[in-house]
Amino acid sequence: MNRFVQFVRSLLPSDLTQLVFIAGLVCLTIAPRLGWLPSADLAPSASGAVRGGQTLSDEARREWGSFLSFAIFAFIFAASAGYFTCCWPGKRPARRALLLVVMPAFVGFCAICVKYINLVTAPQSVLQKGSTLVHGPAWMVTKLWMLGTGIRFSFVGLVLVAVFALLLLFRKVSLPIAIFRQSAEAAGATNAWRGCKRVIWIFQGAPVLSLLPGMLISFLSLAIYSHKVGTWRFHIYEGLAPLIIGITFCGFAFWAMGKENREFIRRQVQLPTLRDAGIALAIPTAMTGSLAFLKYLYDRANWAAFSLPRLDPPQLGEYFAVPDAWTVTLLLAAFPEEVIFRGVLQKHFIERFGLWRGILFVGIIWGAFHFYNDSYHHLSGFGIISALFSRLLFCVVLGFVLSWLTLRTKSLIPSTLAHGLHNIFAYSVPDVSFPGHYWAQLALLALLAYVLFRYWPVETKPDELSSPPAEATATEAAV
Repeated sequence: MNRFVQFVRSLLPSDLTQLVFIAGLVCLTIAPRLGWLPSADLAPSASGAVRGGQTLSDEARREWGSFLSFAIFAFIFAASAGYFTCCWPGKRPARRALLLVVMPAFVGFCAICVKYINLVTAPQSVLQKGSTLVHGPAWMVTKLWMLGTGIRFSFVGLVLVAVFALLLLFRKVSLPIAIFRQSAEAAGATNAWRGCKRVIWIFQGAPVLSLLPGMLISFLSLAIYSHKVGTWRFHIYEGLAPLIIGITFCGFAFWAMGKENREFIRRQVQLPTLRDAGIALAIPTAMTGSLAFLKYLYDRANWAAFSLPRLDPPQLGEYFAVPDAWTVTLLLAAFPEEVIFRGVLQKHFIERFGLWRGILFVGIIWGAFHFYNDSYHHLSGFGIISALFSRLLFCVVLGFVLSWLTLRTKSLIPSTLAHGLHNIFAYSVPDVSFPGHYWAQLALLALLAYVLFRYWPVETKPDELSSPPAEATATEAAV
């Protein structure tokens, strides 16, 4: 138990106060994906004043959406600058945090609050007068609190980064983010490690890079004519979006990672043997098939218990389907992620932190990379926190399986095949969810990862599998 506690402590920053800054940046990162819909004050009303055939509340709702689509960039910029500050604090980290993180987030938050209050206090007709001061501060705070999870999480994120910046100003905390290291030999600030940090920032701190490819894909889907317009446009967007966005991120990452990392990736991109490719394809196939069979058993039990006289029994074949042709792009889209996470990041993290911590850190960063793309607008505050935790946990466990494939085969192709086929099944297979579906899937992945590492261990240096020595736990490594 003591060894487990020491291992968990070795995963945390040496200065635990840095977790405050990280939590604040996460809140700002997900803020654009949260619920920002107005309350009932802006809902369409049949009794509202009519202007040009639309109710005033309809106009206000459109105005609010247009304003919000630009205002949330303040949070995107603040989060991106915050991750940059974590890696490169500069000579005056407090000033950098205050000017580049706290100030944009504060301006964006205030602008959103003022705009929303002005909308809900606007007169509904020429006979009404609207005044914010008439309602008082308590009324305004209540209206803003009822706005949605977006305003709440952005406020929490702003407070957390502001508190950390003030502590940084008074030299109570420090940057960059640092954790206990295991290998003092690999902790130097080499060109390859600096390139690795640039790659981390590009994938975690620059989500705006995906906006231009997304707009291009939307334009292409609109330009393609088909008698099944809606279905094909959806398939085109769902198929091309991950591929083009992945290529965009990978292009920037290849430029930033440096010559040494590019040479390492070139050596890792090699054709696997048929046996290794078969194992890679069998893993997601077996996982998906097992979950589909569990879903079949669950439905069969429900049918036997409640619907035996009235309905036909569920058929096993209904729980399996051949993937659609457009999903092949998801296989290609997995390659850029594998190059970065199971390629560059995994190499350096294992060298610096050991096998288990290195793979775990890669899984955490991989999961955090998805925060900006996941949608949380329909979730409550607790649901959002649960979704973030579930995303991290799933990516960490699946990351161990993909890392085993990479380390065992010395190639990125098997992990790409497994990752891509997993995505294909996620989009193509009929709904196989049942109570406890997530935990069943996680348990199967965790069991698989344990079996793979236990009975077919990967080749690694001896010190990468050992616990951090006592003399090394007092030292720090900048992440």
